[in-house]
Amino acid sequence: MKIAMLGVRGIPGTFGGAEKVVEEVSIRLVSLGNEVTVYCRPHYNKTKTDRYNGIKLNYIPCINTKHLEAISHTLLCTLLASISDYDVIHYHSLGPSLLSWIPKLFGKKVVSTCHGLDWQRKKWNKLAKACLKAGEKASILFPNKTTVVSPLLKDYFYKKYNKKTVYIANGISVTPQINDTTFLSEFGLTKNKYILFLSRIVPEKGLHRLIKAFLEIQTDTKLVIAGDHSHSKDYLTAIKKMAANDKRIIFTGPVFGTDKNALFSHAYCFVLPSDIEGMPLVLLEAMSLGCCPLVSDIPINKCIVTPDNNNHYGFTFKAGNVKSLKHNLDFVLSNPKIVSQIKNKIVAYVTAYYNWDIICDNYHSLYASLYKNQVSTLP
Repeated sequence: MKIAMLGVRGIPGTFGGAEKVVEEVSIRLVSLGNEVTVYCRPHYNKTKTDRYNGIKLNYIPCINTKHLEAISHTLLCTLLASISDYDVIHYHSLGPSLLSWIPKLFGKKVVSTCHGLDWQRKKWNKLAKACLKAGEKASILFPNKTTVVSPLLKDYFYKKYNKKTVYIANGISVTPQINDTTFLSEFGLTKNKYILFLSRIVPEKGLHRLIKAFLEIQTDTKLVIAGDHSHSKDYLTAIKKMAANDKRIIFTGPVFGTDKNALFSHAYCFVLPSDIEGMPLVLLEAMSLGCCPLVSDIPINKCIVTPDNNNHYGFTFKAGNVKSLKHNLDFVLSNPKIVSQIKNKIVAYVTAYYNWDIICDNYHSLYASLYKNQVSTLP
């Protein structure tokens, strides 16, 4: 099959969750004998290679501003993909899915994946939120199949639209823990002596609450903040101002590859104080490298960390509540034995339940069902 991936910045997936999903799934789809093209934004990948692990990369221009980048890029990509010979066109995220009706006019089979309810994000103004909500509705009305990355999103779409979606989780790659501490030494860090926040630095990730809570805790353990802003430079500036007078707080900037894995491998714990998430890949990555999580108790985080009453793979605190975050962070820092017990069991758990090979097989089966239907209707 020939498959086009639209709606992401590009690959390799160094920035957001959707990009990582497209990278991991596309690599495996190619290994199964499919032709996969990922439509990329020129400013995302500076090397601009034509292929990546057998995947064709097609660089299409866009208007590189906060509100127009995604939709301007998706519009051009949609027009090009619609007149090409793809068997399946796959849109990722709600905004791009607003245009998912166009390929249908050309007889294409279309899939849309909801990675999260993007209109909930604080960075968007009223007009942008309205467009994203329209994209949500389009994602359920026009594509041949709509997939979601969490059971919570599956329930949401059914209750709101009385439409069934296909639940296909996100996953993690099985990566061995990094023993080398060279990257840590660049920032004066030592194993198990720092708390890690690693994510995009945007308001809905709740980093400002983590800093407020950390500033109230008496500890020698450092707080490492790894990541960069996403059209949220003012927020990053405010965050750095909050942390300016505490030398325990260290900013590394964005980190990737083995440096990122080293931070996860040697951290005492990983904190994700998000207000909203679709399916937090960064949480799965942290757990896959044995990093004990402390997360806000939003439903998807609880679904991962405390899947049932008998199994707990981390700690939670009341979302949006600095006092609760401080109390639970204090508890985690004061109980290294419990943290060690969590670390010893989380790797096996996430690698068993969030496996990219199984996830790719699910997508491939979905595409194949659409492709077979398409072939059977040809004269």
